[in-house]
Amino acid sequence: MMHIIVIILILISLASLLWVRQLPEIEETESNTKFTVSYPSNIGKVIFYGAYALLAMGLVGLIIRFGEDGVEIFLFVFSLAAFVWLLAFAFFLRGLEVDQESLKYRTFYGKTKEIQASELDKIVQTDQSSLILYANGKKFGILSREFLHVDNFLSYCGIRGITLQFKAGRPLTKARLYVGAMRGTGLPQVTIGICVFAVLVCSILAMMPDYRFLALVLGIVIIVTIPPIMFIIGSLLVSPEISRIVAQERFFGVNFREEMQKQQITTTEHISKEWFIKLDGSHIFVFRRGYIVEIEQMDWIDPGVIIDLEAKIFGTPPIEPILFGLTAITVDGRRIRLRGQQRILVKLKDWLEEEVDYGSV
Repeated sequence: MMHIIVIILILISLASLLWVRQLPEIEETESNTKFTVSYPSNIGKVIFYGAYALLAMGLVGLIIRFGEDGVEIFLFVFSLAAFVWLLAFAFFLRGLEVDQESLKYRTFYGKTKEIQASELDKIVQTDQSSLILYANGKKFGILSREFLHVDNFLSYCGIRGITLQFKAGRPLTKARLYVGAMRGTGLPQVTIGICVFAVLVCSILAMMPDYRFLALVLGIVIIVTIPPIMFIIGSLLVSPEISRIVAQERFFGVNFREEMQKQQITTTEHISKEWFIKLDGSHIFVFRRGYIVEIEQMDWIDPGVIIDLEAKIFGTPPIEPILFGLTAITVDGRRIRLRGQQRILVKLKDWLEEEVDYGSV
């Protein structure tokens, strides 16, 4: 019976692979009338295909320990792969389809809501760089500034007289930027997901008398160790971003929070004659006028050998680099390397060259 279940799960996996391969690609466009606001489909596919590496490990375990032990190993690994697939579905399903005057929003769960453009009331950006859409006096959906074609959507709304609003709040601080960047790494979400999954697995193991002690130990170890490890990793990723702000405080002899209070800057996205502030995922771009004196070079960042290899193995289209690199020279002669989305680094370069429209963000 268990082997029949394994065969069914393998067939379901193959069917899901065929389904994903048939999904349409979201092509980048400059159109302001027909486009899709979501994560690039290639990102979701990479995550989805990555789960098959786990599935292969489960099959190896099944072959090596053919029998009940092998089946248990396979089912455990398959549950891990299924968890990864659920994360990948978020990339496929969540987003906003714009077709002329029709707006169709898909939630993480695949539920769709459709309205006409005339029903949109306002768009509010939060401290976490999320765009909250309101229609007919109610919340309609949430988009991330990291989505593809989000600028197309803002232009689409601007043509219709719907401007981007910012959620007012307290003066911006390094702590808020740190928390926002930590969220941008995705590690807090992954930590919650791992802990929830661990609870489910341990609950299943606890139902078996022989595995109750193992379930207890495994649950305690994961819950006690994973959050601190993720916090340390996230801090290592974000700390260099914060250190650039600290270096500017020392150079100019100012306090960041006091400067934000004096300038009445409350959001994580602000461009003025004196300050350039953008929070893009885990990347923090905060610069005071005069700190960067020269842009040495700008270039694409290679997506990596692993992603290219997955594309070749699974036959997916090659993934274009989504990160841009910029090397800048500061006023004290140091070279700093910045990484992020092309549109943001280009906007930073324009700001440094005083070609930006300070009335827009």
